[in-house]
Amino acid sequence: MNLTELGSYRLTPQFSAVSKSAELTSAGKAMDIMPPDIKRAMMFMPEEMRIEIEEIRLRYGKSCFVYINGQEKKFCRDGKVVDTSFPAAGIEIGEEHIAYVIEKAAGGSIYTAEDCLKEGYITVAGGHRVGVCGECVIENGEVTTIKNFSSVCIRLAKCADGISKRCADDISEG
Repeated sequence: MNLTELGSYRLTPQFSAVSKSAELTSAGKAMDIMPPDIKRAMMFMPEEMRIEIEEIRLRYGKSCFVYINGQEKKFCRDGKVVDTSFPAAGIEIGEEHIAYVIEKAAGGSIYTAEDCLKEGYITVAGGHRVGVCGECVIENGEVTTIKNFSSVCIRLAKCADGISKRCADDISEG
């Protein structure tokens, strides 16, 4: 599967995340790019846990994994997250899952997003980043396209309350 096989889509990045309620909205925006079966499973997940998701990893032929509070967990169809060593069956990721996320993340034109994809990620509504992994086509030392996508990693944007306070204090003192 290469960029031309994904069709025509348009990228429209937007950035937001300023409070817990904004994080709920932001997490909801991340759900907009999820394949239907993963989105459905996320709806079963308790809201408090959904807010804490840092990353969602979809790797072809593997279970879906989520990172919550710095820990990798297997994500199951019933919305449960279990330890990676737990024998429960997670959501197995197929090509269609990866293609769906890339198509949705591109938001309208895969060709518009092609320059972003060459860098290895697309920024989507809410400030989330969708990292992609596949085979790079290189010409004259430059990545010209990516094909045969094998995984995507959705890194959810989070509010960092007070992050600029120290910098603001330094500026006002200086």
